[in-house]
Amino acid sequence: MDTYTVDASAVLVYLVDALPPAADDIFSRAEAGEAVLELPAMAAVETLYRAAKGVNVRGSTLSVDPADLHAGFDTFLPVTVVDDRDSLLNAVVPLMDPFPNQMHDAMILASHHDRDTDAVVTADSKWTDHAETIWD
Repeated sequence: MDTYTVDASAVLVYLVDALPPAADDIFSRAEAGEAVLELPAMAAVETLYRAAKGVNVRGSTLSVDPADLHAGFDTFLPVTVVDDRDSLLNAVVPLMDPFPNQMHDAMILASHHDRDTDAVVTADSKWTDHAETIWD
């Protein structure tokens, strides 16, 4: 089964039903049980934080109780939160130079490499040199 890493932005855009076609296809496959979406713990925390603060996502204000959203990770969202492993440190070291001021980006990419997922579902174009990405 195909497995993808997703970042916080992808989850937030999913929540307002505004994913572009390629990303929407991946999320639809996960909803149908045909793919696995892994949300690294760091990205899960970012998702909770941004939603609780009332983030603007594609023109919609999304404000969600973080406890409800956290419960959604286990119930209604097609994502699986994955914990970091010790081996993640080995994967993050080469990404520290290209992402010196964005450690959370490096950690999400490192999770993708460490867990050997098929691609990263993200709108972040800076990642294309470091991983296959899916968005548009």
